[in-house]
Amino acid sequence: MNRLRFIFIITFCVTLISVCHAKKKVKILIHMTDAQKTYLINEVIKPFEKANRVKVTVVSVPAVDSIEAFLKQYEGEASLVKIPFIKCWSLVRSGDLIALNSFLSEEDLSAFYDTYILTWFGEKKGYQFFLPRKYETRIMLYRISKVRDAVLKWATFRDTINTLLKTINGHGLPRAYDLEDKPELWDYYDVFVAGFAWSQLPYNGKKASRVAHRAKRYTGTALRVIDRVYQCRGDSLAMLRMYGDPVIDAFEWEAVYAYADIYNKRMLEEEWSGKDIWEGFASEDVFLSFMTQIDCFYLFGTGSDGLTGYIDDTTDIGVALMPTGCSVQLDSSGNILRNGSKATTTGGWWWGVPKDCPDPKLAYKLFLSMTSRENQLKECVRFGMIPIRKDILKSKQILFSDNWISKVFRTSYRQIQANDNNILPTIPQLDKIVEIYLDAWIDIVASRNWAPDGGPPDREFISSRIIEKHSKRVAKYLRK
Repeated sequence: MNRLRFIFIITFCVTLISVCHAKKKVKILIHMTDAQKTYLINEVIKPFEKANRVKVTVVSVPAVDSIEAFLKQYEGEASLVKIPFIKCWSLVRSGDLIALNSFLSEEDLSAFYDTYILTWFGEKKGYQFFLPRKYETRIMLYRISKVRDAVLKWATFRDTINTLLKTINGHGLPRAYDLEDKPELWDYYDVFVAGFAWSQLPYNGKKASRVAHRAKRYTGTALRVIDRVYQCRGDSLAMLRMYGDPVIDAFEWEAVYAYADIYNKRMLEEEWSGKDIWEGFASEDVFLSFMTQIDCFYLFGTGSDGLTGYIDDTTDIGVALMPTGCSVQLDSSGNILRNGSKATTTGGWWWGVPKDCPDPKLAYKLFLSMTSRENQLKECVRFGMIPIRKDILKSKQILFSDNWISKVFRTSYRQIQANDNNILPTIPQLDKIVEIYLDAWIDIVASRNWAPDGGPPDREFISSRIIEKHSKRVAKYLRK
């Protein structure tokens, strides 16, 4: 009996020790590039696992629209999920996420707000639902040498430009117009004039249109159009209702650029993605575009993490704030009828904590590790992420060096400041409304339905088409 008692005690102790030292399990759901995923696992997660006796499993979500399905598939297992701004509040409304307030102390929340920027984007009615992963916005990129060409030679085409624009707005160019030599000062008319000059000048033995942005059937294309709504002085209400002058101005300019062959024709015919635009810069088929910071890193290249770059001479690529929005219409004196701003929207990605997270405090601890000062510095410089930590934004290493990385970050941060409080509306139906903007752009611009007879863009026709075919669909979602 003594021997059996001894064996039982030893077995119990070994089992207890094993249980006490068993590794906790954490599962995170991500949508990332292969290079970012490799970096996250090898340089962030593995050290965290070792320091905390935790086993972290990374599950790749192949598409943004699959996030809900993956949360359901890994119900009770997932600790963190990476979510784009466009999806965040629909997941809150459906009850898939919990607020930080439910498991963090007031002291922890205070430290969180003191450490990270723009946290209020992820807050609603006093509850903080989201942890920042990255913020992003679009900026303007251009070939410096080709801007110089346009400034020197555009006046050769002034009469042609005036005649063309007169068929659209009844006047031509704005009164006393001249093309500024600094793209930082440009508005929509300047992009038109430079683009027209480039389309008439031979480069590499051919004439072609050389302004482009995404045209693929995905969210990035719609967000570019929505940016225009805000630049034309629209607000969230105008954007959501898909109604009013700012919305019509946005679609009218897109139609004008396509009609006048300011946009590269292949962009529309081949439904260009971001990669097509990077390749366009490399082949000099694109001289100007609007890109996020990560686009810039792919274009320039860092020489690591698969970012080999697309251009040889990075000194010929300039960055600037987005062009100032305005109306195509002029007043009776030839002045721009409605002046806009450079403000677009600030977007990005969050981390969310699923409602049935096994250990929310451990999930938050992993978040703190992923966004530590050391890890943030490495990830921002390697992958083009705007820093989310306040202390890094003050770092000379990030913003104040004289290299292209710092120039991209400085310009991007100034653009976020210019954006002010502009973010996409925090309503659950947002992703559906963005889809309608994409449908409207494909209908009016890519399919050239901007006039009843196939002629120059007709503002009244564009307005009626938006109302009858697209904004009515938006109204149905808003009524829900």
